[in-house]
Amino acid sequence: MLEDLDTPVTHPKDRELMTDVQAIREGFISITPLQYNLTHYDRIDRIQSWLPLP
Repeated sequence: MLEDLDTPVTHPKDRELMTDVQAIREGFISITPLQYNLTHYDRIDRIQSWLPLP
C-alpha cells in the first residue's frame, strides 16, 4: 500500500530526506518494517513498581 501525503516541512533537512514514495517513484526498492517494537524490556519491572497492582 502506498500513501502519498502532503506533509509540512518542519525542518530544512527534511527536504533532503527521501521518503518511501519518492524512492519508489525513482525506481528504488523501499523496505519498511511491518511492526515496530520499541519496548524497553529492561525497564518493565521498574515501571510496574510504580503502579499499585492488586
